Amino acid sequence: MARHVCEEALSMIKSFEGLRLAAYPDPGTGGDPWTVGYGHTGPEVIPGYRITEQEAHDLLRADVRRFEECVEANIPGLTHHQFCALTSFAFNVGCGALAESTLRRRILRGEDPSVVIPKELPRWINGGNGPMEGLKRCRAAEVAHAALEDSESVSKAPEAPLMTPPPPHKSLLRPLRSTLLISSFITAAASIKPRLLSFLLMLSRAHQFFSTTTPGCRDIAAMLSRDRS
Repeated sequence: MARHVCEEALSMIKSFEGLRLAAYPDPGTGGDPWTVGYGHTGPEVIPGYRITEQEAHDLLRADVRRFEECVEANIPGLTHHQFCALTSFAFNVGCGALAESTLRRRILRGEDPSVVIPKELPRWINGGNGPMEGLKRCRAAEVAHAALEDSESVSKAPEAPLMTPPPPHKSLLRPLRSTLLISSFITAAASIKPRLLSFLLMLSRAHQFFSTTTPGCRDIAAMLSRDRS
C-alpha cells in the first residue's frame, strides 16, 4: 500500500516553496519554466495563468505523489517521519539527486537512517552563489521532522472500562429459589424412602411371624373353654 506524507510535511513544503497564485518566470532564465502555486510547473503554466489557493493545494498534492513514490522506491524501510522528511527533500532537489546521493548509498549499505539523515541533509544548502539561508532552514526542519518518533503522531485509544455485570433481577431469583427447594425435597425424599420401605418390610415380616406361630384371640378363648370343661 502506497504511503503518503503527513499534513505536517505538506505544510513544511508549502512554507519552503511559498504560494504564488499567478504564474511567474524562472528566476534563472527569466522565462521557462513558468511556475505557479507551490512550485508547480507544467505545459499549462504560461504567462497570465492564475489559480485559486485550493487549486494550488490540489496541485501540490498531485506533485508530491511523484516524490512519495520516488522515496519509497529508492530508500524503502524508513519510518513514516523519515519518509515524510525525505519526500520534502526530494521535492526540493529532485528525484534524480536523491537517487544519486551519498545519503541513499549509506542507508542502503545498512547504516542507521537516524544517523545518516542529520549528517547528510545539511550538506544540501548551496545555491548558485554558495550557502543559502532559506535552504539551511529547509534542511534543519527536515532533519527535525525525521527525528520524530512515529508514536508521537498516534493518539493512544482510551482503554475500555471494565464492565461489572448487574445483579440478577428479583423476577429471575424466584424460579431459581423454587428450583433449589424442589432439589432439596427430592434429595431428602431419596434418603427417607429406603428407611420407610425397610420399616414397612419389617412390619410385614412381623405380621407373618405372629400369624403363623402365635394363636390369635379366638384360639386362646377356645382353649380356655376346653380347660373349664
